[in-house]
Amino acid sequence: MTPLYGQKSSEMVPGAPNFRLAHPTVRPPNVHTVADLIQPLSRSWNPAILEQTFSEAEAHQIRAIPLGLQRIEDQVTWHFNSSGLYSSKSGYSHAKATWFASSLGILSQNLTCTNFCDWWSHVVSVLRNANQIDQLLYVAYLCWYIWLSRNSAIFKQCSIDPRESARRAWERFTEFKEANKSALPPSESQLSSPLKWQLPPSGCLKLNSDASFDVASHMATAAFVCRNHSGDLIFGKAVKYPCRSVLAAEALALRDAVRSAIHHGWSHVDCESDSSIVIHLCNCNNVVIPWDIRPIVEEIRVLANRLISCKFTHISRVQNRATDWVSKASSLLYNQSCYLYPPSDLNNILYSDCSPYQ
Repeated sequence: MTPLYGQKSSEMVPGAPNFRLAHPTVRPPNVHTVADLIQPLSRSWNPAILEQTFSEAEAHQIRAIPLGLQRIEDQVTWHFNSSGLYSSKSGYSHAKATWFASSLGILSQNLTCTNFCDWWSHVVSVLRNANQIDQLLYVAYLCWYIWLSRNSAIFKQCSIDPRESARRAWERFTEFKEANKSALPPSESQLSSPLKWQLPPSGCLKLNSDASFDVASHMATAAFVCRNHSGDLIFGKAVKYPCRSVLAAEALALRDAVRSAIHHGWSHVDCESDSSIVIHLCNCNNVVIPWDIRPIVEEIRVLANRLISCKFTHISRVQNRATDWVSKASSLLYNQSCYLYPPSDLNNILYSDCSPYQ
């Protein structure tokens, strides 16, 4: 059990200074560990205890930490690295250590270029030829955060941590990628896929998920839409969550879709999302999941195994128009919205998706 108070209390809150909670305003008598803040039946944070124990800002930061329905053992996580794995290469300079701490795990002594311009030209050439545009974008963000950290150290006399630079670069990279899907070059799967939403086969339901994310409030609206082989709306839902990133929001939306399939007894489902990262993490068991969305992805995998058939597919934003509308429209409404009978705007999109003339 992770203690909340005292010198042995664990660093646990992303977004808090040094990931550590300040002293609580009140110490309820029966609250001693992190588990005491969680409602055991719903596996969700207990809002009454959070508001009673912590400041409003800290309570909001805690609620933004995702909890899975599946109980898993506590894990030691190195929070300055997206993989959550510790590296002991502390003797490197800041730039060298940042490259190594990133998910790329680059050892700078293996590089043969003698100056940055030559190295950058080489990186661009190799990654472009390999059609690894995402990797190139991530490398650019790493360079940027190395530069920002250097300037903070020189001009502001701030202490800098290479693991923090790597973590921030990964977060900005994933947020940029998710927020600018329509502006990025299409992937090979997108180029070969149809431009319209496709009907599922008979006997199968299609679950499309999407999310909207407000950076200022750190609130997300996770939505999904379920349709049958005729394109009829079976069910739709949108839920608001405290959230730290657009990637976490997309994962929560897909998680809610699979949860709903279990709840309604839908045994054959095709799950689609326009988040290529989340779909990749759900399909590949041998990849390192970013630590801050690991509970969500692991729950999606466990729930999917309880269905007779569950497939995860990446689609373009154009193919995901209906769920995109639900997530954005519901962000202006209450904490939760259900759709059994579609509003006129949504009904027009559903009709357009199925019409051969659109």
